[in-house]
Amino acid sequence: LTRRGSIKKLDTILEELIGKKFNISDSEHWLFFSSLSKSKHVPSKILEIGTADGITAAILASLFPESEIVTIDLPKENEKFRSSYNRAGSFNQYVYRRDTLITKFNNISFVPINSVNLNNWSDKSFDLIWVDGAHGYPVLPLDLYNSCRLIKENGFVIVDDVFINLRKTDEMYRSTAAIQTLKLFQETGLIKNYKLIRKRLALKYNFKNLNEKFLGVINF
Repeated sequence: LTRRGSIKKLDTILEELIGKKFNISDSEHWLFFSSLSKSKHVPSKILEIGTADGITAAILASLFPESEIVTIDLPKENEKFRSSYNRAGSFNQYVYRRDTLITKFNNISFVPINSVNLNNWSDKSFDLIWVDGAHGYPVLPLDLYNSCRLIKENGFVIVDDVFINLRKTDEMYRSTAAIQTLKLFQETGLIKNYKLIRKRLALKYNFKNLNEKFLGVINF
């Protein structure tokens, strides 16, 4: 994967979507996807677990215009969806902006569903899976297990916000569930190996044992 050309391609998309270029304070998963779009491993079917504001789905749809993007999130009636990420005060506007954005792309399908119901899809359905739902127990291990089942041979599973050490953990935002699950899956042979890449390169995001976090990359 190449970095310089991928930044150039990503910048064009980001400027159109959010009016800015990629910088070292942005998450490297955007750049990973851009790099993948310029490689021989272009995915034909992509799953995003955790739609959030729809920006990543829109980036994926722009990078892979011939690919099918399936993005899932909790139904808008779900209380956990309403209350998390400071959405409660402007909930209706948040959902409206998300829906308006993703409906601009013919290759995005939004499915309002709890990710524990990923068994609705058959094995080896996707070439690329972005795991960005709840980051703690019990949801993250289930999401990662289902992703390993749903990914095709030679596909990629990318896990957001992998913390190595934390003083305090929770179910939604900050947890060591990802690294513990990745280690367990490797030890038991469910995956051959995984790699960690820094989520952001800016120094302020990389103080060891304080706020340091990574993206987990599994290539099947």
